[in-house]
Amino acid sequence: MGAATVTLSEITELLSNWHDSIRELDHEKSTNLFGEIKNKIDKIEENQNVLLYYSLLEFRHNMLNKDYEGSKKSLEKIEDFNKPSEELLNYYYNFFKAIHNTEIGEYKKAGEYFDKAKQLIANIPAEIEKAEFYYKVAAFYYQVRQPLEAVKYANRALKFFEPETGYELNIAACNNILGLTCTSLKQYEYAEEYFIKALDIVTKKHNTMLGLKIRHNLGFLYAEQDLSEAAIRNLTTAIDTPEKSYKAIFLIARENYKLGNTEESLKFIILAKKTPSSRSVKGYSPVSRWEMNWLRTRDGKKPS
Repeated sequence: MGAATVTLSEITELLSNWHDSIRELDHEKSTNLFGEIKNKIDKIEENQNVLLYYSLLEFRHNMLNKDYEGSKKSLEKIEDFNKPSEELLNYYYNFFKAIHNTEIGEYKKAGEYFDKAKQLIANIPAEIEKAEFYYKVAAFYYQVRQPLEAVKYANRALKFFEPETGYELNIAACNNILGLTCTSLKQYEYAEEYFIKALDIVTKKHNTMLGLKIRHNLGFLYAEQDLSEAAIRNLTTAIDTPEKSYKAIFLIARENYKLGNTEESLKFIILAKKTPSSRSVKGYSPVSRWEMNWLRTRDGKKPS
């Protein structure tokens, strides 16, 4: 007997469920649905819109899981398609590329794709689409150092997410962005409140990946206030993962240096330089003033 065929309606429903799980930041459910759909996608009659939607969601799934190599391959597949004529797919195409370029630090390109997506979303009635767009725009504005815009869009997203069920992790993610913007504005008490609120949600939801990100940001908040011991405590938790954050490792090194723990500081400098991502993000120099000070101190010279 030949392989069982899969109907268009069946695969469309699965793709919709997969997209929902990605929106809800549900890594486990997204991974399970990806596996199921991957086994069925070749069994449908060829449909360019469905195949493009699948490729776009694969791209987004890889970004959710910080699989940058997988994202790159998915992006190459997407570029093989003709530009989508269907408005919703065209929106996803621009929106997902905006998210990707934000993630890799290509902020000029990200802004251009967000502008295109913003024009398209005006004609899309689904509130969840707009809420997710607002959250990602908030994250973008934080990265390009426009904290007031970030606050505006994060609060717009929260206005939708908070009354709904199933979006607890989205609420945590919005609070995380608000915590970061308050940190950049030196509103440290408010920042801590947002981070603690976000951490409480992700702890209850057992979401390790987002929890580690919030721990990192708490560590950064404490480091900004020269609360080095609290910073190290949170940052050490944040790097307890195979995909270690080199920025967190460098912060641990810096805070140890502030405390006079020079040997411990050098140990983390060396670890950070061995982290693959240490050369992959724009605008971040791995050799800093405090590192040079450590080397001068070791060689018997006065720190600058």
